[in-house]
Amino acid sequence: MRAAAVMLLGLFATLPARADSNPMQPGTWEFTRSGGMAANLIGRYCITAADIADAMSPVNGFLSREEKSACTGWKVEWHGERGLYSGSCQSGGKPAQVSGRIVAAAGTYSDTQNVKKEGDTAAAPILDIINGLRLGPCAN
Repeated sequence: MRAAAVMLLGLFATLPARADSNPMQPGTWEFTRSGGMAANLIGRYCITAADIADAMSPVNGFLSREEKSACTGWKVEWHGERGLYSGSCQSGGKPAQVSGRIVAAAGTYSDTQNVKKEGDTAAAPILDIINGLRLGPCAN
């Protein structure tokens, strides 16, 4: 019996650990962009489970799929309700380092993104803050 337990423990030790993933829930989400004294409405979108699971989706680093496809080394790592992402991308036709931090839950989303274009000083990255709120299920 002890040998079986040791073998079972050894099997579990060789299995890969389950990575955390974006904790958002599918549904209709409203996104705003913060800046200056007021927030600007980006829009309302039906976010699916496939969108949430897809590292190239805007809810895993607020860039479009097309923008991310032009990036090299794009990665998103989730740890509970916090996600970190980064990649070498293009911004305004210039090489740029994109990085950000997402804090998400079933009904809330916040993405703080830094874009440092080639030639920019470290003290002046473009800071973009996207906030989201789940409004309910998607309309069919």
